[in-house]
Amino acid sequence: MMISSLGPPRNHTVSRSSTESEYRALAQAAAEVVWICKLLRDYHFVLAKPPCLWCDNVSALALASNPVNHARTKHIDMDYHYIREMVLSKWWKDLDFANKLPFARDRVVEAYFWALAIYFEPEYSFARMVSAKATAIITVIDDIYDVQGTYEELENFTEAIERWDISAVDQLPEYMKVFYKALLNFFTELEESLTNKGILYRLHYAREGFKVQVRAYFQEAKWFKQKYIPSMEEYMSVELYTSFFMVATVSFVGMGVIVTKDSMDWVFSEPKILKASSIIGRLMNDLVGHKFEQKREHIASAVECYMKQYGVTEEEAEVELTKQVNDAWKDINEEWLDATSIPRPLLLRILNFARSSEVLYKGEDVYTHSENVLKGYVVSLFIEPVPI
Repeated sequence: MMISSLGPPRNHTVSRSSTESEYRALAQAAAEVVWICKLLRDYHFVLAKPPCLWCDNVSALALASNPVNHARTKHIDMDYHYIREMVLSKWWKDLDFANKLPFARDRVVEAYFWALAIYFEPEYSFARMVSAKATAIITVIDDIYDVQGTYEELENFTEAIERWDISAVDQLPEYMKVFYKALLNFFTELEESLTNKGILYRLHYAREGFKVQVRAYFQEAKWFKQKYIPSMEEYMSVELYTSFFMVATVSFVGMGVIVTKDSMDWVFSEPKILKASSIIGRLMNDLVGHKFEQKREHIASAVECYMKQYGVTEEEAEVELTKQVNDAWKDINEEWLDATSIPRPLLLRILNFARSSEVLYKGEDVYTHSENVLKGYVVSLFIEPVPI
């Protein structure tokens, strides 16, 4: 059962006793456990024992176990209403993309793993949920542009994204209609949550982040149609928007009051640390995935672009691009040490994305090919006990 604070429903600043604070924390932890268990079931993991939740506050346990308190709190707004009503795994199952869009990667568990790498703190549960959903959705968009769509279909789809209106669905083929409606529904749900939190202004930034990424995908489609291999400069000017930019804008949307309009404007100003993190994500992805991508018709990766522009071998291109990844890390370290105007918790999300790239694209693309390595990470993180 989900339980929450005894504070009044409209009072967001309440003074709590240690008992009530523990009681509230217990509710939050229980919500996380329920959520993670649902994700693990989706990944076909069977827990040998039911999950246990420990609390050493006797008064809080007594409060939580009293049915009278459940009745008193059932109408109170809950921090975890989003998890209760729209649990990630249920949301994904209801979309039924596995049957409706069988060409697309089913990566909701992997998307949550990625979101958790960026937002590991308990207080960022909403940001984690938004980021995980956005990542799962953008993975499908990536596959629409890379795998399924014809150039004409992608042109219409890009125009529909720019219009951002349900009436645009009429010009799309059936499979795109399914996805387009799901995308608009996701943003409608996000709008409701942001309205309840008093931060509706952030919705504009999330929507624009998606549009920027889709424009980049369509530019890739143009290159593919023309069989064009761009210069490294041209390639990176587009590809930086296909890695972390959208995730950054959408996930900042889900954070607390520390995010302001100035913070969101800063993201869209292409700051050096965000650019460096995107370089790491893009180049590491290309370094481990370009051979697989070229086996199925795909645009040139950074490796092919560098080889063509500088007339070098594949191995030489990979060495140079690895150096560029290392240089991007130097830029991140420099920006982290020198930053004064942007709150550290925001910079930490960008840093964590770069760190997550070192996990997901170290040696192989474990996000795309998640059957072995990433599955082991999930087991290690959520199932196996931590030795003490």
